[in-house]
Amino acid sequence: WSGKVIQDDKNDKDTVLIREFNDFVRNDQRVESVLLPIRDGLSLVRKK
Repeated sequence: WSGKVIQDDKNDKDTVLIREFNDFVRNDQRVESVLLPIRDGLSLVRKK
């Protein structure tokens, strides 16, 4: 994603959806997650 997810001025549909997904996972107490620094990032999410 070339860093677009962390750039506030990038608001295309896909980038916004990725931000929303990341926020949802981060705030969901039912899961554990880790973001691996592979390319643009790889999220691993596991149900508790």
